[in-house]
Amino acid sequence: MNYLKVFLAGLIATGVMTGFMALAPYIGLPNMNAGEILGSMFGGNRIIGWAEHFVAGIIFAFIYAKFVNRLLPVENNIARGTIYGILLFILSEIVFTAINVLGYLSWHQKESMALMVFGEILACLLYGAVLGVFITKVRDAPRGK
Repeated sequence: MNYLKVFLAGLIATGVMTGFMALAPYIGLPNMNAGEILGSMFGGNRIIGWAEHFVAGIIFAFIYAKFVNRLLPVENNIARGTIYGILLFILSEIVFTAINVLGYLSWHQKESMALMVFGEILACLLYGAVLGVFITKVRDAPRGK
């Protein structure tokens, strides 16, 4: 595994996802401020929230490259990455629900929740697709007779 390539793929995929999240209000979706939501667990510190967002994106890229990439029985790299994006969406909703249940979210962060979930799945699909572009499936070498 090329660690630098996976690190950069995770950084780029997270950056693309974050860019989409920043543009979401301009296409009719609610504000999806991951830094604010994750930072709410740290006394509202958005810098820590954004750092956590990017570190998680890089860690999830390594998980994809090391384990999930080989396990998904899909040949198309972008489709395989997109499936991983769906898995990450499910995980993110579990984490988001826990943050909400623990009382870290304010009322204004809970407004337009259904549209935010729709935007979140689009963001996760985009993240996974970008990972799929950069991290291709390693095929097993053909065995000789």
